[in-house]
Amino acid sequence: MKVLFSSWRDNVVDNRGLPEENRADCSGMKLPVDFDASRKMTGFMGWFGVVLLGEPYDMVEMALSYSTALRKSSCGRCFPCRIGTSVLENLLEKIAGGNGAESDLEEMKNLCGTMIKNSKCGIGQLGPAPIMDTLEHFRDDYMDYINAKRKRSNFQYPYRMTAPCTSACPTGMDIPRYIEQIKDADYSGSLETIRKASPMASTLGRACFHPCENNCRRENVETSLAICKLKRVAWDWEDLHEIEKPQNPLKHSRDEKVAVIGGGPSGLSCSYYLALKGYRVTVFEKLDVIGGAAHTGIPQYRIPKEKLNREADYLRELGVEVITGVNFGRDETFKSLRDKGYKAFFLSTGGDLSKKMRVDGEFKGYKGFYKGIDVLKDIVLKTAEIPTPKKALVVGAGNTAMDCVRTFIRLGCKD
Repeated sequence: MKVLFSSWRDNVVDNRGLPEENRADCSGMKLPVDFDASRKMTGFMGWFGVVLLGEPYDMVEMALSYSTALRKSSCGRCFPCRIGTSVLENLLEKIAGGNGAESDLEEMKNLCGTMIKNSKCGIGQLGPAPIMDTLEHFRDDYMDYINAKRKRSNFQYPYRMTAPCTSACPTGMDIPRYIEQIKDADYSGSLETIRKASPMASTLGRACFHPCENNCRRENVETSLAICKLKRVAWDWEDLHEIEKPQNPLKHSRDEKVAVIGGGPSGLSCSYYLALKGYRVTVFEKLDVIGGAAHTGIPQYRIPKEKLNREADYLRELGVEVITGVNFGRDETFKSLRDKGYKAFFLSTGGDLSKKMRVDGEFKGYKGFYKGIDVLKDIVLKTAEIPTPKKALVVGAGNTAMDCVRTFIRLGCKD
């Protein structure tokens, strides 16, 4: 997308002063040109940065309106956010009113940094970031106000609030909406909302690391909602009832063939959305099972393999072909697949390598030493004999470590 300026997700694209035909493209940016049917949008400010689509704009006034929205959104339970948003708004009002000083800019910068570092939720931790971007990239605009070279433009600045949980979710899932639909017993509608962001509601509902829950505003009152498990509620309802699943009206409506290399969560997600657009998608998976690390790295008691397989079966119903036992680079290559008519490729070769500990003796082949991800994979696929000692030491305390602990207990390890 061609923009005048963007600092979205720390990717700075500055085309100010350049003719439109010479402007650099801002990849990954998907913004509408209209806020609604009657108002053209020339600028946008959100937690991930600042975007200018064109002129006219007034960055100082825009920052002030944003700070007002930020203050209203603050729950007020933590001091840095409650006081910080108010002071930030006052400083911007002072500058926009023609009463500011250059020292106010440094005070705003320090204030934003303090809020980001010390606030307890996403409002204070993420909210000040775009203000920081304006101070870095639009300092001259602030100085024009401070030096009385410019007065307020009185543009319109409507705003819409995105929940902190949604902002924390890597997929940007509309969490408030699907939870509200479950509350209304609209389980099919809830699953439809979830699938707009990910086709793997069952897997996510059982084994997601749920950063959304760490940013749930209900945490400020009592405890976060069970956002992760509610995905499972929606998927299990469809799975347990004899209902017709959503169909794909555009199934194979396009001639173009796409090869997806790897059948893990990334490859399956890609194939799902391509299939809904009508493309003819084939997933090539090296293993004889589908699901990637979700299948081989997460034990049965967390993600039942039969449920993971049913998720993959739904993709087949939508028109996705899945071929297992294909070692890409040996059984198939880019050339061989191009010769078969594939026009595009998506590489999702997996994340099944264990982290290195960087300690002496790690690679000396000591008996009884296992890498976490590797040993879980061997247990699931039964590719190696796994002894069950009476006592085991697990280094680490993350998800993989605890999966190893619970798995070895199930295998008979006493300590």
